[in-house]
Amino acid sequence: MDRPLPELIRDYEADSTPREVVHTQVVPKTNRRNRGGSSIQEMLRHRITGEEMVRHTLRKADGSLLAPPHFRPHWK
Repeated sequence: MDRPLPELIRDYEADSTPREVVHTQVVPKTNRRNRGGSSIQEMLRHRITGEEMVRHTLRKADGSLLAPPHFRPHWK
């Protein structure tokens, strides 16, 4: 049975070393707020338990962060 996302996030923040990035998706943004920026989704998998979650990061056109990374239970 899968654990709730808040519990997975707490584990990740306590120790991120058992997690690895298994897939990354970068999508260019074209909306007015972040034109030229990018939306980056990374699938993180726990090496022992196999639990997965997605870290989502928004970057501006110059590469700086638009918003801090946040987590999702699956791809959007």
